[in-house]
Amino acid sequence: MKETTHLKPEVQPIPTESIYPLLLTRSMAETMTGLEGQYLDSLRKSGAVKVYRTKGGHYRFYRDSLITHINENLKYGQ
Repeated sequence: MKETTHLKPEVQPIPTESIYPLLLTRSMAETMTGLEGQYLDSLRKSGAVKVYRTKGGHYRFYRDSLITHINENLKYGQ
C-alpha cells in the first residue's frame, strides 16, 4: 500500500529563522511549508499547531508552531 504524504515535492526542512511574519494566513502557511491547505486546516482543528482567531473569524497560523510541527513530525523526501 502506498504511503500518502501531505507534502508537495519541493518541500524542504524549514529553518527556524524565517523571512515570514509571526502570524500567517492559510495561503502564506501553504507557501512557507509546502503543505496542502486541507492538511493545515486539520492541524488547526486538532490543535496540533497554534492559531490566532481574528475578530472577523479568520484564522492565522503561528509561524513558529508550524515550523516546530513540521521539523518534528514530518519526513522529507517521501
